[in-house]
Amino acid sequence: MSHNDPKGLAYAKKLITQNLKTKDTFLDLGMCGLMDLSELPELWECQHLEGLNMGPWYIVDNKDVKSKNPFSNNHIGDEGAKVIAENLTQLTSLNLSSNKIEDEGAKGITENLRQLTSLNLSRNQIGYEGAKVIGENLKQLTSLHLSLNKIGYEGAKGIGENISSLSFDVVSSVNIILNNFTIRIGTTSNTILNENTNYSYSVSSSFQPFNLASIGTGWIEFTLGSQFYWNGTSNIVIESCFDNTAYNLNSTVRYSNSGFKSNLMAFRDNVSGCTLPWNFYAEMRPNMRLKFN
Repeated sequence: MSHNDPKGLAYAKKLITQNLKTKDTFLDLGMCGLMDLSELPELWECQHLEGLNMGPWYIVDNKDVKSKNPFSNNHIGDEGAKVIAENLTQLTSLNLSSNKIEDEGAKGITENLRQLTSLNLSRNQIGYEGAKVIGENLKQLTSLHLSLNKIGYEGAKGIGENISSLSFDVVSSVNIILNNFTIRIGTTSNTILNENTNYSYSVSSSFQPFNLASIGTGWIEFTLGSQFYWNGTSNIVIESCFDNTAYNLNSTVRYSNSGFKSNLMAFRDNVSGCTLPWNFYAEMRPNMRLKFN
């Protein structure tokens, strides 16, 4: 009995047939409701592919793009990850986010896809062992996404300990100057943010003069003036602030609902924004990427 979505499977077969004719180097098979790739043997004929997406989202020109396929998430698991790695060894970009992949799947990828430069395994179930083997065997990667897994401190340490930059996913930007725009990073033992707590920061980087209109949209990276060392156990606190005389326009970034108090805010005209006491909180938290060295 097939575990694949019948309509999604037929749709995926159609996409593969089209790709074999066009020889496009990228193939999007996300959101096809796939669980068992043994019913897609024609996929292994696509030896011209350089990039393959099996997740609900993928990145194009530094921007998140949702898969256009109209079915449910794929859940190909460890076996699916391993069979892709065994049969499409030429891939340089692979997105297997949200596919219920654990350590064995991560190991299979590292055994056969040593030429990968971009790997997205976010929103899976990868632990310390999987992260460690990725760090040891895929040192050529220029882009690695492991958010929302179970890698822990030792897994993160196997990949890198120092945070050198962070990125926000900007949806829209406006023509306004942010005076003394600053990003600060510290740690806390708190599990939720508290507006009555004065958080301390060990790294502070100023970006000025800073014009929001100049950054564009998509994932915008801010390289820190000095790297931030994460001890692997404390929760990371990130603050951004600026000093403007009045509010009139704002840019927007993508965010997610954390389900707890994870975002503190404050604003007031004609005062230093970086010294204001917190007076608002939210469970909506900006989506961010941290780059580890």
